[in-house]
Amino acid sequence: MAKIQLLVMMTLDGSIIDQYTKDIPSAKICSPIISEIIKDADYELTQEYPISYLLDDSSNEKFVIEATKNSLSYINAILKMGLVSVITIFVLPVLKGDTDFRKMQYSSFLSTKWRLVSNTICHDGVVCLEYLCKD
Repeated sequence: MAKIQLLVMMTLDGSIIDQYTKDIPSAKICSPIISEIIKDADYELTQEYPISYLLDDSSNEKFVIEATKNSLSYINAILKMGLVSVITIFVLPVLKGDTDFRKMQYSSFLSTKWRLVSNTICHDGVVCLEYLCKD
């Protein structure tokens, strides 16, 4: 199976935002870090990429997908299938008021154990958390 890293940038109240959000200054801090992670991956996933290919992938290639409002259903599917091996969460010190994170299916996480392997406090109060899937 493929190795997929999930990138999530969210506010304190769980609103998922993408790296191109212009109304939240803290998002600009994360953009270069996210861009570097995407550049280091072999492929950037989009919801058009067939999940069946990921299930059959026996290579050591690294895939990355960024959580956006449009990609949540695809991300839920790959989480349910156990395809995500790393989750990197950027928590921005902002309250936005429209919680999207609840739309991610928590039941997908319940059968999988995650271990915190890295935590970093970036400039302007942004916190980066990285979790690895424990098999």
